[in-house]
Amino acid sequence: MKKVFVLCLFFLTTSAFAQISLESISMINAANNELFALNSFSENKGLVIVFIGNKCSYTNYYKERLKRLSSFVSNHSFGFLVVNAFDGEANLAESLAAMRDLYSENEFNFPYVKDEEGVLKNMLAAKRAPEAFLLKNNGGSNWGIKYVGAIDDNAQVEGQVKNEYIKKAIADLAADKVVAKSSTRTVGCLIK
Repeated sequence: MKKVFVLCLFFLTTSAFAQISLESISMINAANNELFALNSFSENKGLVIVFIGNKCSYTNYYKERLKRLSSFVSNHSFGFLVVNAFDGEANLAESLAAMRDLYSENEFNFPYVKDEEGVLKNMLAAKRAPEAFLLKNNGGSNWGIKYVGAIDDNAQVEGQVKNEYIKKAIADLAADKVVAKSSTRTVGCLIK
């Protein structure tokens, strides 16, 4: 029993501070239907990645918040990327064409890419939409995961948000501080 506990603790500790490489990952950007290379963020100090789904009701709650978050992230010289990892072949509402429609209807101000093969989803172990990840640039294409979880503490009622988790994590990282809260519980649609 003790060995299982130690093994679980080791896994949780190492996965919370995992190192990943974005060097060879490219996805189609719904904004312009062109290939978007994730290594284009190599000059940024940090990178925020948010997974959403076109038809996920929780995504609807966050559309305007994502636009404001993109501006906040940019002001800290971090990169910002929104990813759809839902199966577009099994559900046409999650297809690249549907993503383009969502992008233009909402006048998004950030790249919205299709993770068709689930490469980034699997690498980050993304499970729900919306789910946010804050990565720290450790040099070149090596990134450390510093935060995983909810964008804030109230998905459904923006006016009742008390804790903006991802913004606090960004501020900590931008100030070269340890991210005070490295994970939170995510509420949203399961990514399938």
